[in-house]
Amino acid sequence: MAVPTKSKDKKIIGQRTTWTWPHYPETIYWLQLQRDDELKNDKAFRRFRRYRGINATIVILSASVVEGFLIECLESFADRFQAEDTMVKRLSHDYLRRLERANQYDRQLLFKIATGKTIDEHLGGEDVPIVKAISNLFKLRNCVAHARPISYVSHGEKHQDFDEYLYEMEGQFAVVEKYLIHTKKLLHASDGYSVNDLLENKCVDFFAEQVKPYIDEVLKHLNNSNKFGVQHSVNVAFRQFLK
Repeated sequence: MAVPTKSKDKKIIGQRTTWTWPHYPETIYWLQLQRDDELKNDKAFRRFRRYRGINATIVILSASVVEGFLIECLESFADRFQAEDTMVKRLSHDYLRRLERANQYDRQLLFKIATGKTIDEHLGGEDVPIVKAISNLFKLRNCVAHARPISYVSHGEKHQDFDEYLYEMEGQFAVVEKYLIHTKKLLHASDGYSVNDLLENKCVDFFAEQVKPYIDEVLKHLNNSNKFGVQHSVNVAFRQFLK
């Protein structure tokens, strides 16, 4: 009886790939419309903050658009159909295998292998506004996707304008809050409310708005041969969507 050949030992002769990330921007746009409509017409929707579930989904999808786009960019540099009969070809296949399980940090390194620079280096460094924005989007996505609580602590200080204790955000969300305060998307608790809500519309929509500009900047650093297929996906993804 013949022993079946393992899949990894079989030569790939064809492939059909459907990238899922280009379908998310339209969903983000639809979620924003539904959320805003409910906020206008349903008092309970605002009172019980039901919009936060929608906004959590928008955060996750926004980060997924960036992640899927970067994976498609990176995959354009390697050919999975070539035989592994030379060192260069084996390294190419190893690159693809690493990409399959890559996290955000790994993708930076793989971009450097493919182009000579990390993504952040191509865009001017970690302090460039659009790079910082996307970095904090992923921080917020990680908190939301793993259902981390938004926690606050008070050290007994009172608000400068009214008799209420000030609360300070703690944990992983605090990094994102600090960024949003620095970029003037949120007020410091002592200047505004006693606590900030990172799942408010203004915070979530700000991050969603950074996705397309970031993608456009990354595209500028791809060779035409790599950009061709990726640009098609971008065109499909951003026809008329996102505020």
